[in-house]
Amino acid sequence: MSIHNPVEKCSACGERRSEIELLRLVKNKDQILIDPQEDLPGREVYLCPSKLCIKYARENNLLTDKLKTEIDDDIYKNIMEEIGND
Repeated sequence: MSIHNPVEKCSACGERRSEIELLRLVKNKDQILIDPQEDLPGREVYLCPSKLCIKYARENNLLTDKLKTEIDDDIYKNIMEEIGND
């Protein structure tokens, strides 16, 4: 019996990786949440947990476009803290 391991694409670099290797962000009730358990409902976006991908997403407004809402600096700060890159 094989374990199902879904593959998603990083919205910043386009690399396809296992879901468990990517950072999942969810727009849920007008909040942007980091969803490490991958169980929250809502519009989702995946990013590589790397400083470069987060920086690229921020500079190019990728999260704003994908999640269809404005993303403030606190969200990016929380993401960087989550991945351990201040």
